[in-house]
Amino acid sequence: MNRLICAFILFASAGTAIAHHGVDAHFDTSTDIRFEAVVADIRVINPHSYIYFSQLNDQGELVEGRCELFERRFLVRYGLSNETVPPGTPVRITGNPARREANVCHAEQIELADGRSFGNRGQVSNDSDYVPGEALMAAVVGSAEASSRVIAESSREAVERVPVEIPAEGMFGTWVAFTGMLPDGLPPGVDASELQSSVMPMGGQMMTGMGSLEMGMGSQMAGMGGQMNPDAAQMPMPRFMGTRYSVDYTEAGQAVADTFDPAFDSPDIRCQASVLRGMQHHALVNEFVPVGNDTLRWVYGYMDLVRTIHMDQPEHPGDLEPSILGHSIGYWDGPTLVVHTQGFRSFELFRGVINSDALQLVERVTHDPETDRLVVSFAALDPKYWRAPLQGEIKMARTDEPFTPYGCIELSGENNLRPDERTIFD
Repeated sequence: MNRLICAFILFASAGTAIAHHGVDAHFDTSTDIRFEAVVADIRVINPHSYIYFSQLNDQGELVEGRCELFERRFLVRYGLSNETVPPGTPVRITGNPARREANVCHAEQIELADGRSFGNRGQVSNDSDYVPGEALMAAVVGSAEASSRVIAESSREAVERVPVEIPAEGMFGTWVAFTGMLPDGLPPGVDASELQSSVMPMGGQMMTGMGSLEMGMGSQMAGMGGQMNPDAAQMPMPRFMGTRYSVDYTEAGQAVADTFDPAFDSPDIRCQASVLRGMQHHALVNEFVPVGNDTLRWVYGYMDLVRTIHMDQPEHPGDLEPSILGHSIGYWDGPTLVVHTQGFRSFELFRGVINSDALQLVERVTHDPETDRLVVSFAALDPKYWRAPLQGEIKMARTDEPFTPYGCIELSGENNLRPDERTIFD
């Protein structure tokens, strides 16, 4: 296993920004649409909240519609809910139209007749001049009823896990990745210079809300670059952004990657995430604890993934059923935890990076007692789809916040699905 680790560290691949599951894939951001409507419901959920409504069509008939809002923690922070904007409330919604469904949008502004105006993250101001139209109000009798289709839900395994004592020091405990910013700024005890070095551990260009700057060599692992999402400067609020990666595909890998369409194939739409993306995406709280004498359990804050690391198995079973998380075995190299994982199924390891079932992953997990930081350095090898291995690191800060289930419920509807509802990974 040590020889395998050494072989991985000889090579790496640079990271670049890649198209991903997001607003542009599902909504036409080049134009706006406006609905005058009556609220039927507001679902404050992850990964996206929704406002459901009824509006008048050109024939004067009430028709249903919905608009996407941001994730739960933002709306909870600002108080946008079906209590502050109850069913039956007349609203004017401005947003970007869905690409594949009528009467659907990505909301940018929700205006009320009482002067309040909400952004899609729930932020409120008092600048609305909306006056409900008489025709709409005359057509509405009582509250409209919202109908929604659940596309996917995350597993309940994280909710139903066996509770154990959560250590407050050492390698185990609760952690948040800080390769980006949180809704309220930086994680506890993290300053901006530390954030930058965690986003860009090696040579390359990093884009931030303050501009771009060149970063020097900052890691013992050579060869990996990265670039933050270039739209950071246009973001109205701090947003979590991790390093973006790309790989040099083999002919077989390129053939599969060319068929990947983030509008339909992104695992987020199925309430899923990869073994690496789940631990860092959106800087949510991870729970990393020993369970019994022979296993370690890592519960990921994003999509409620529950990963088991077997410390009592010298090798992987020969009859592994391919899965998103694969099968992980670990051992101690002094104070460093080394984890080797295989048995993956073809999936999206990072945004826009497709792996095959030949993927192998080696992680070296270290804890710095002086800074109380946890660092996961990884090397991934996929000889079927990639011409060279991929390397990087995820840095984490300890948090006093407990793990809270993400509770993904995907309500995006037909706008995010192919007609046969299949993905390239099915």
